[in-house]
Amino acid sequence: MHAEKLAKVEARRAKEACIAEDLRGNIAEAKTAEEELRSTIAELTNERDKKFKRAEELTASLAEKIWKHEGDLTDWAMKLADCADISSDDDVTATSDGTALKSSLPQAVDIPRPPL
Repeated sequence: MHAEKLAKVEARRAKEACIAEDLRGNIAEAKTAEEELRSTIAELTNERDKKFKRAEELTASLAEKIWKHEGDLTDWAMKLADCADISSDDDVTATSDGTALKSSLPQAVDIPRPPL
């Protein structure tokens, strides 16, 4: 009976040793997979950071160009506003028959714009 118990204990220890060996292999595989994932994450993070940096550079460049041309844009806007003011004060002229002027001596009638 003692021999049977001893045999059962030895069988259980052998089974536990196999399980422990399998677990060590699984742990090693998991560590390798974790290292690969960390490497992939680092690569992706680096690529993302490069894209963000490029976007920031482009945004800064655009802002600089806009700032550089802001004076020109302001001047053009003022010129356009002046043109709008001038044209709204002008009287509209047309020929008496409503057609375009064709001779050097046009017969035109001044038609003032109605107030807005």
